[in-house]
Amino acid sequence: DLVTLFGATSTEGQIADAKASHVPEPTKKFRIGAGLYYGSRSLNVQAENQEGPQQYSGVPSKGLEVNAAVYPFPKEKFDSGLNGIGFTAGISKSAGSWVTFDDGDSVGEYAINQSSYNVGVHYRHNLASLIAIDGGAPYGHSIYKFPDVPVAFETPDTDYSYFGLGAKLDLNIANKATVGFGGRYMYILDTGDVTSEDF
Repeated sequence: DLVTLFGATSTEGQIADAKASHVPEPTKKFRIGAGLYYGSRSLNVQAENQEGPQQYSGVPSKGLEVNAAVYPFPKEKFDSGLNGIGFTAGISKSAGSWVTFDDGDSVGEYAINQSSYNVGVHYRHNLASLIAIDGGAPYGHSIYKFPDVPVAFETPDTDYSYFGLGAKLDLNIANKATVGFGGRYMYILDTGDVTSEDF
């Protein structure tokens, strides 16, 4: 109405236009994130006449993790979060993680070498302006090894790969903050020394 009364070039018209106009922004197609992780691994062997390997209580490991996602063909091309068919990749590597072991003669601390990578295909759909659901099929590989432990340390190295299916619900709680809840089923393809009869 102000533009109609006073004209678009008038002071009133420019103020009204600036407040009312919205320039659509292209949907972002790429996201990358990095941070620290903290986890724990334990081993509980259940078998008749158990002689080895030893039980391995949960031991924490920590390190750095980097994840990236690209959704190159969004269905919602403007004013939306990541959506459509996408691809993800992630890597992690432990740092400063140790396990304490007493071999009967001495107590020592030994480094934990934990690393992993994963790649996945996803489909992401925005249910509302604040909610999105993401379904995906990832493939991953993870190792958990003790490179310098003595022979008496009987816990096997773990080197496994998996194929998974999962879904995640994301809540956009702020302009640049998202909280996610999800679950994944992983089918193990290989388990390394954990199931090796030679070990």
